[in-house]
Amino acid sequence: MNAHPETVPRWTDLFVTRPVIAVVLSLALLLIGIRSAFELPVIQFPVIQSSSLEISTIIPGPAQKLYEALSRSLLSASLPASRALTTSIQPPPAAQAW
Repeated sequence: MNAHPETVPRWTDLFVTRPVIAVVLSLALLLIGIRSAFELPVIQFPVIQSSSLEISTIIPGPAQKLYEALSRSLLSASLPASRALTTSIQPPPAAQAW
């Protein structure tokens, strides 16, 4: 015959009838959790590679300094995370004879 659901013991009834087992199991789970919290490797801040941006242009004549200042101010305004912009002015390449 089918047993009534009220008479079938559940696995949780063990903790009601024996509270010491419930306390011991709870403390064991707590200690395992604390131990694992200290032993697991956690990276607080990920490693970030610094990025670089290189812009090459050929500007003949004395306007090189003007274009450098203009491009630096435009890049500084559009890239707020850039702390220090470095520029290097190189002389234009020599004309090649064909």
